[in-house]
Amino acid sequence: MNSNGRLVPWYWEGFGLSSPQMLGVTIAPNPTHRRITRRTTSPGSSYGICPETVASVITCLKQRYGLPRHGNPRRPLDDLFYIILSNKTTPGSARRVYRALRHAYPSWEGITTHDFKRLKALLEPAGLANVRASQIVGIVTCLRERFGSATLAPLRTWPRSDVETFLAELPGVSLKVAKCVMMYTLGFRVLPVDTHVHRISRRLGWISRKRADQCHEDLEAIVAPSLRYAFHVGCLAHGRTVCRPNLPHCDSCVIRRFCSYYHAQARQL
Repeated sequence: MNSNGRLVPWYWEGFGLSSPQMLGVTIAPNPTHRRITRRTTSPGSSYGICPETVASVITCLKQRYGLPRHGNPRRPLDDLFYIILSNKTTPGSARRVYRALRHAYPSWEGITTHDFKRLKALLEPAGLANVRASQIVGIVTCLRERFGSATLAPLRTWPRSDVETFLAELPGVSLKVAKCVMMYTLGFRVLPVDTHVHRISRRLGWISRKRADQCHEDLEAIVAPSLRYAFHVGCLAHGRTVCRPNLPHCDSCVIRRFCSYYHAQARQL
């Protein structure tokens, strides 16, 4: 709460500011600020999805694409910033801007509240430079206050639910982004649901919800922990090249025999 009695997100208090507008941007805070819970049912048991089918789909994706990291760095904070840059931009653009950012800041400790304009200029080629610069400055400030330095390494020893909650309360970090960092760099067996995972899961007939951010619990109940990484990275590769939003290349799809969408389209011919 600031001096005027207004409630402000906890992460802006780290700036000594009353609002993000003082940096010239507007950021919606995390809307829930609640501990994240998850179901305890066995994978697929309450969804009518055969575990053998799930495993077969993932095996096909793995045989076709392997287990790519899609450019994600191996250190948690590096990965978080890379994913922030990757949202709503092309993979190539994200990689180029991330390299430029890393060149300018070999250590994230060099970022302070005074770096906003410099960051904004570096991030401009990826778009949303105002928002992304504000998020990065806010995250670094929050981590310094919590851990004494700009690092996410302490999260490796935390319980999963605490890690999800902490990450999802950082500026601009959604549950999907939090789960990506957990999966790629912190060793947690979680399943981030992005647009590709959501689209492919819907077409397979595994879920029916229309929004990806509503499906984390559902898909983690369907896909066993040991298969989640392979499913996520396989869906990214498959969604970018074959199972596209419009005019998917079903004839070259390695999982079409399992796909409700494909069989429905075939019946219409």
